[in-house]
Formats: sequence, structure tokens, C-alpha cells
Amino acid sequence: VKLHAMRREVLERTVGESLFFTFEEAGFQERKGETGAVLQWAGPDGAERLKAVLHEVQRAADLCLDPSTMSFEQVSQMVAKGRFLPGILEVNDKVEEPVAAKESQLERPKKPWEK
Repeated sequence: VKLHAMRREVLERTVGESLFFTFEEAGFQERKGETGAVLQWAGPDGAERLKAVLHEVQRAADLCLDPSTMSFEQVSQMVAKGRFLPGILEVNDKVEEPVAAKESQLERPKKPWEK
């Protein structure tokens, strides 16, 4: 069974109202249900939004981890899943504009048998 609607009161108790913006950004909309207010998902059309929000929430949670308390196994699992490691700076090391190689001005050194 896939979960497409969640009762607002349950979400308030589990995650707190301060995180409702993540559900809204992921494509959930508030509506009146039989048992009270409900957050209903937009459906398969919002799958990409849901993936993007999940990625950013996971990234924010990863950045809150204390790197000094993590085990090697935890770090290995995070690397295997492509998650961000706390305490590691992300450096953009891509070349902006590639520089073409220059033709060498030096002569090739002679090999010992060519001397």
C-alpha cells in the first residue's frame, strides 16, 4: 500500500509543524478529509519534486552529523549511497576553460645508440 495522504495531526506530532514546508515543496497539499485536515500528495507528476526535496533533507541531516563520532562503517555506507560527509568540504575542481596543449619547442633527446 502506497501512502498518498497523511493526517495533519499525526504529522504535527511526528515531525512538527516547522517542517511542513518540506511536504509542501515535495508536492503535498492540505485538504479537508473525513478525519480532519490531511496532507495529500500530488501523485506521480510530483515524483521529481519529491526526489529533490528528499535529497536536500537528507543532505541537511548529513551536515548535522558529528564526524568525530562516526564509525568507518557509517562513513563507508554514506559514501556508497552518494551522501554528503560531514566535515568534508566540497571543492569544484572542474576546469572552466580547457587550455589546448602547446607544440613543444624542444628537440627530442637522442637515444644512446643515436649519438
